[in-house]
Amino acid sequence: MPTIPRASRLALLSALAFTLILPLAARADEASHRARAEELMTLLHTERTVQDISDSIRKQVIDAVENAAGPNPTPEQIAKVDDFRRRSPG
Repeated sequence: MPTIPRASRLALLSALAFTLILPLAARADEASHRARAEELMTLLHTERTVQDISDSIRKQVIDAVENAAGPNPTPEQIAKVDDFRRRSPG
């Protein structure tokens, strides 16, 4: 049975340990990045700000559609505006 030189065994064990430990470190790093990103989003109230902007844009678009119908909209125009309101998210 051939013997493996001591340096080769050490290199083989080092490579094996490296390949087993690296994925664990990467997962831990990803989890810490995710936690930090969530913390920043909470601190900056990003979600609430995005929702506020979305609501504002939605209202502006609906107002523009209503104004496009003119001061005396026809029943067809009223139906289209109502349909637009129903289909718009929010």
